[in-house]
Amino acid sequence: MALFGAAFAQSLAYTNQPVDVYAGPSGDYPVVAQVPPSAELTVYGCVSDYSWCDVGAPGLRGWVYGEYLDYPYQGTEVPIMTYGLQIGVPVVAFSFGTYWDHYYRGQPWYHDRDRWANHPRPHGGQPAAGGPAMNPRPVMHGSPQPQPQPQPQPQPGYAHGPMQPQPGYTHGPAQPPGQMTGGPQGQAAGHPGGPSGEHGGEARGGNGDRNHPPDNH
Repeated sequence: MALFGAAFAQSLAYTNQPVDVYAGPSGDYPVVAQVPPSAELTVYGCVSDYSWCDVGAPGLRGWVYGEYLDYPYQGTEVPIMTYGLQIGVPVVAFSFGTYWDHYYRGQPWYHDRDRWANHPRPHGGQPAAGGPAMNPRPVMHGSPQPQPQPQPQPQPGYAHGPMQPQPGYTHGPAQPPGQMTGGPQGQAAGHPGGPSGEHGGEARGGNGDRNHPPDNH
């Protein structure tokens, strides 16, 4: 099983919606990046219930909610949170000091390291929607963003009633963030991180059966 877990660590999972990558296994931690749907992420391991996984990509390292990561398995793609045990995802522990010192020294929120080190350790769980971002979220890649539509201006000398919605346009709540370098603020989505031998999560083992609870550790 250890060899299987090591092999898995070299494999890619895919975000199944836009997702935020966090600086720890909880939505309480600062957002490192936003990742678009169908982005490829290397999974180094997950916490014991597979609710949060230590992931990486070029120039990126952090944690993603396990339900937002899909892995190719038996001819289909399955959520790591449900099938992590079956596919042999290694179980890792989050080592705050080692992980932050190795990956986040250049981040704007690193100066708050001591505060976060003494912060009650989050219990994981699904990222909550909404909430302020801890830092600007650069976009690593993804589709171009839609440009705002120009609004018609009233002509002088004419009174206008309330604007009616135009056919073909719908309005609703903004969708969750999704570009490969920012994170949940709100949190949400993407097709889709403890390191193995790297600094950060400490590998504890892997198994062979995926499960899907929304709380970790």
